[in-house]
This record gives sequence, C-alpha cells and structure tokens, in this order.
Amino acid sequence: MRDVVPFVEFKTFLKQNIPNIIYVFGQDEFLKKCCIDLVKKKLNFSMPQLNISKIEELDVEKLIFDCNTLPFYDEFKLIIVQPEKINNNDLSKLKSYFSNSNHTTVLVLIGQDKVELPENVVVVDCDYLDKKTIRAWLLVQAKKLNVTIKEDAVLELIDRCAFKMFRISSEIEKLASLVGINGCIELQTIKQNVAPENDYQVFVFADMVAQGEKTEALDMINKILINEKNVFNFWSVLYGHFRRMFFSKITPGTDKQVADLFKVKEFAITKARRQAQKFKATELKNILQFLAAAEENIKSGKIGQDIAIKSTLVNILNTRG
Repeated sequence: MRDVVPFVEFKTFLKQNIPNIIYVFGQDEFLKKCCIDLVKKKLNFSMPQLNISKIEELDVEKLIFDCNTLPFYDEFKLIIVQPEKINNNDLSKLKSYFSNSNHTTVLVLIGQDKVELPENVVVVDCDYLDKKTIRAWLLVQAKKLNVTIKEDAVLELIDRCAFKMFRISSEIEKLASLVGINGCIELQTIKQNVAPENDYQVFVFADMVAQGEKTEALDMINKILINEKNVFNFWSVLYGHFRRMFFSKITPGTDKQVADLFKVKEFAITKARRQAQKFKATELKNILQFLAAAEENIKSGKIGQDIAIKSTLVNILNTRG
C-alpha cells in the first residue's frame, strides 16, 4: 500500500496526475467534500450531468459494470461511492477491479477508517486538521470575507467547533455577516454567537471537575441536558473524552506513538494528556465506571434517566473530594 496522502497535500498531488481509484477516509466530512470538488475541478467536465454519478445503494457487480463503461464526450467519467455505503467486505469484492481498472474512469470511494489497499489506490487522509492548519485557513477565509479576526477569537472558534470544518466554515461566514465589511471578529463575538459542540463542553466540564468547581459544573451540565435532544449523544462524548484521558495517562510512549496506537491525531493525545495530569489514573477509571454503569441502568430501565444522570455527575464530582 502506498503512503497516505494528507488532505493538505492532495491538491498538489493532483497536479502530477489523476489516479483512477481514490479512497478517502477520516472523520471530517467537509474535507471529504473538498476532495471530491478538487477531483471534479481537475477533470474539468464539459458534460458533468452525463459523466458524474453518485452511488448511494452499493451493488458491487453493478458498480464494476458502470466503471467499465466509457464516458460520454469527456475524457473521463467520475463515480463517487458514498461514505455510509462502503465497508471492508465491499472493498474485498472490488479487488478484482482494483487490479484491472478502467483508465477512463475515476472511482472515488469514501469511508471512515484507514484500510489496506493495493498500490494503485491513492488513499487520502481526511481526519480533523490540526489547530495550526485550521488557524491559517481561517485567516485566509476572513480576508476573503473582508473582515479581520483576533488571535484569541480564532482559537476559541476552533475549540468551540471541535475542529469540524463544516461547522467552522459556516460559522466564519455567519460571523463575517454579523460584524460587516471591514469589521473585526473578537473573542466576545465568538462567545456570544457560536454555540459550543459537545466535545468542547465536555472538555470544559472535565476542567471544572479537576478544579473542584462542583456548582459550576452541575449548572453547566444541567443547561446542556435541557437543550440536548438525545442525551446519549452527549453521554457518549463524555465517556469517550474521559476514556481518552485515562488511556493517554496509563499508556507509555510519545504523544505521536500513542496517537498512532489509538488511530487519532497527535494533538488529541497531547490535549488529553495535559488534562489527565490533573487526575489520578484511579480517579479516571472510577469516572469511566460511573458513566458506564449509568448508561446500563438507564437502558435497562433500572433507574430513571434524570436520577441516573444526576447521581452519576455527583459521583464524578466527588472523585475530587
């Protein structure tokens, strides 16, 4: 399998040649969409309506048949397989096509995880970008929108949007309209107008727990749960955050080594380890047990949701004494 192409290098990669098979993976849907747009731009279709197709209900045999049909008028045709419709079993069935692909078809497969593929498949990493890269993108975008954005506002926006580029892109446009041409987006502008993602709120909650700020933490969680339509969405993020903190604390190795082990970005481990320093490993383990037990009790009907959540939060806060 050839080296993975990071998203930030994909545009340059396409200048050299256009591969016949591209596998795009990762968590950031915005970056995946950008990959597809870059491929479309490179192919420069005269008749896109006839030569671009999206597969939403995957039938491998039909897909291979479509890949082997010729384009109409244009030099290439583009077939895009949607992310939720591709899995390892499908990829296995496609191996025969991978070894004998049609040079007039560009096939783009979109998945969530990195998988082993033949050398002729170009693999593009669309996991969340690091803060430095997003910061640079935001400054360029602000300039295009004829506004300026303060440094602390940039960092706050990235954190509140949990590094998700669809959200960041949408928010910077909204904020630019809010401050107007030649306006300045400041930290207070972000705090007043950008609702934080669950990831960010969980990070703040963990900090409050570490500092022993019980009243503030309970108040924050109560507000979140009032507005959260599906409590298990938040509960899942909460559990995942403390789990990452726990394993980053007890796992030896550099941040990069641990990140590679758990298949996450290095900055995620750096951030988790920094926060985990405020806890003992036993405290983090106990918190995970509280969260898991609460979810089990709620789903089994042993305890009502409100009581289970509030008692668990109290238990978590009491781990700090």
